[in-house]
Amino acid sequence: MRIAVEPPAGPVLIGIPFECMMEEVNFVDHGKTNEVVRAHEVNDDAIDKTLSLIAAAKNPVALTEHVGGDPRAVERLIELCEMFAIPVMETYRPAFMNFPRTHPLYLHHDPKVVDAADLVLMVDAVTPWYPASKTPKSAKIVAIADEFPNSRLPYWGYNVDLALVAPPATTLDKLVKKAKTSEQVAANRSVYQQRLARTREQHDTYFGKLKEEAQKHANETPIDPRWACHVIGEAIPENAVISEETTVYRGLIQETIPRSQTQSYFARITGGLGVGLSYALGVKLAMPDRPVFALIGDGAFHYNAVPSCLGVAEEYGLPIHAVIFNNGRYLSMETSLIKYFPNGAAKKTGVHFGAEIGPRPDYQYYGKAHGGYGYRVSNPGEIKSAVEQALKHEAEGKLTVIDVVLSDLNPR
Repeated sequence: MRIAVEPPAGPVLIGIPFECMMEEVNFVDHGKTNEVVRAHEVNDDAIDKTLSLIAAAKNPVALTEHVGGDPRAVERLIELCEMFAIPVMETYRPAFMNFPRTHPLYLHHDPKVVDAADLVLMVDAVTPWYPASKTPKSAKIVAIADEFPNSRLPYWGYNVDLALVAPPATTLDKLVKKAKTSEQVAANRSVYQQRLARTREQHDTYFGKLKEEAQKHANETPIDPRWACHVIGEAIPENAVISEETTVYRGLIQETIPRSQTQSYFARITGGLGVGLSYALGVKLAMPDRPVFALIGDGAFHYNAVPSCLGVAEEYGLPIHAVIFNNGRYLSMETSLIKYFPNGAAKKTGVHFGAEIGPRPDYQYYGKAHGGYGYRVSNPGEIKSAVEQALKHEAEGKLTVIDVVLSDLNPR
């Protein structure tokens, strides 16, 4: 328990030998309370120093990954970045909705922009760039997190100029309040407005092209994943929550099914697969009034405890909606093998041992088997109606499984 509540707070996996589990548990009273007093905020000198760096920066950028675990921190991050027109990027594997992805300050992660920055705010970002040795050469780097360094990650190895170690929501709040009374900030307002205009143009151009590219493939069968994500993004309501567990479609989902509300996107931070449905159930328990869509690759779906999870959903009235990205293969494995062995046997023969999922199951029947509904979508024009049906079943308290048959395009 002590480890679970220590920053960063979260679940703890405990491995107990079976022999110990068979023994009678005797709780020992040590007579100690283990009271821990931690700093809840950084001092004013550190806030002033950081604010001076932000106010003077010509090309700042904020990189974030996990700050969305605390909605208060997201709200303060938005306020801070709007005051200074700081572009925000998420790293490759964000665990949450850390910044509204429809916001004009939100940009696609571009290593060139990071390299050109003169100030990098690492806001609860564990892997702001990779590898760690590729530190932006000309940038001052400020970490805002409740842990530094990440002592439980032995190969972490990132270096910064200043680390503000306290709950990020508190640190960001102090920066915002100080900035509101800063004469330097007020004097630079026109500079920030110009930066906002440039960043807005970058945002609109990039995401406009994504939309145009998706629309080019609107009538293709098998369904193009770019079009599938675009339609899902248009069809699900703004308050819907995504539990994402794909591999090759992860970035595509983040950018073409953009979430703007806090606590509206959750993704695995584990190294393996098999947690997407469990995440969705947990989210639905925590937020029963919001529709929850589990976007899962067909390979990841096989790693999940599907009967158990859908059984729980049925038994306890947790109407989650699983959307299966069905390309009939472990596409990440298949394309990676070709990448690293371009002249190998798989490339020459077209045979990818262990990559194909065949014959393809008719996944819709999982939903029907657990008192819910199922749809198999092979026509690109039917995606929207399947999502709309799922939302109707939500009102009935029924789960849905939507099997979307995709082409083998790897958008990564």
